Amino acid sequence: MGNRNSARYALSEPAHDVVFVQGPASNWVILRRGREFTLVDGGYPGDRDLVLSSIREAGLEPAAASAVLVTRAHVDHTGAAAFLARTFGTPVLCSPAELELLPGREKAQVSP
Repeated sequence: MGNRNSARYALSEPAHDVVFVQGPASNWVILRRGREFTLVDGGYPGDRDLVLSSIREAGLEPAAASAVLVTRAHVDHTGAAAFLARTFGTPVLCSPAELELLPGREKAQVSP
């Protein structure tokens, strides 16, 4: 494990086939199942290349994503979801409470 992006994130495997990725400002998890995986959250939109690189560093191909699970439809969780859905047809899953927030029809913002 080591590429030009790995200095910007750190991979660990706290449990068998569970890869935790500590990104520069947010984290994501890769749940491996053979050659397929589920991505849990996807960092910030600017983290997309890091997310893709971390998937490859975990020994997987981004096209093999079974799903992206978005735990909260905040910008630090959704970064790679639209790209994977658009590029590979990866399903994006979230709770019903997050459904309106995910595509941006509604926004939950932190006020000053």
